[in-house]
Amino acid sequence: MIPLFARAGAIVVRPGATWLAIARERTSAFALYVGYVVPLAAIGPAATYVALHVEGVRVARGIVYRASTFDAGAQAAFAFAYALAGVALVAAMLALLAPLFGTAPGFTRSLRVAAYAFTPAWLAGVLQLVPALAVAQLLALAYALYLLARGVHAVLGIPVRSAVVCAVAAVGCAIAAGFALGVLGASLRRLSP
Repeated sequence: MIPLFARAGAIVVRPGATWLAIARERTSAFALYVGYVVPLAAIGPAATYVALHVEGVRVARGIVYRASTFDAGAQAAFAFAYALAGVALVAAMLALLAPLFGTAPGFTRSLRVAAYAFTPAWLAGVLQLVPALAVAQLLALAYALYLLARGVHAVLGIPVRSAVVCAVAAVGCAIAAGFALGVLGASLRRLSP
């Protein structure tokens, strides 16, 4: 596997050539998660912890709220779990949608696409330390969607004209499924004694 930050930089700066290289790789889902997804997905939550607990949040002129260690840690842990689950959910949606676009389903290939496409959003997670740069995180998320469409074409073999539709559909389905799971989880918590 390519070193972590070399691959992260390559997918952001040279996506075309990098997607072609990724399409030829045979990285396992476990190796991809442990060696790439976990370290990069931890950037934003770590920055969130520092921003909430160490730096604090300005709530009024001269008043700064600093979250407790537990509250900041819980927020960071939730963000980290959400990032890890989000990659798997988008990959699952890509694998389910692939036959509709004329390609064979494959979770590991779909996971490669989702994992590498989220790279700019994860790298931009460090911007949690500078609230004034929050708009840059939205730009990174938009670029991640662009990378997802490029990866869908290069790795999954979905035709260019359908790649954007597939990418947007996968993300939309993943968001809807995540929302449904959240509602189900909240309902189950209410039912428990």
